[in-house]
Amino acid sequence: MKKLLKTLALVCATTVFTLANPLPQPKTFAVGMYNVANTLTLKVFVQKLKGDNLKLTLKDETGAVVQTAYSAKKSVKEGFVFDLENMNEGNYTLTVSNDTETFEKTINVVKKMALEQKIEI
Repeated sequence: MKKLLKTLALVCATTVFTLANPLPQPKTFAVGMYNVANTLTLKVFVQKLKGDNLKLTLKDETGAVVQTAYSAKKSVKEGFVFDLENMNEGNYTLTVSNDTETFEKTINVVKKMALEQKIEI
């Protein structure tokens, strides 16, 4: 009887945890990014399947392409650096895409003083 109750409690706990934290949908690539402290440098990291191509595009508010980068087909993990020092303040859109999926993130470039420059992700 004790074993049955322990098993039932385990099943209930697992069910509650699964419902509270649904499993993420499968993706063909993952993106992580951060800005380097006190600079206008954005570092973007991607993890993808070997053989896939990824295109990274940074666009301004008007939709004009400011910077573009491509991943190597043979790589699985790759890092990219976007220097935003010479860009005007405002919102930019970073798009990472392959043939089937697209990831977009809005980036806000703020230039106050040399020590307070930042990128809001």
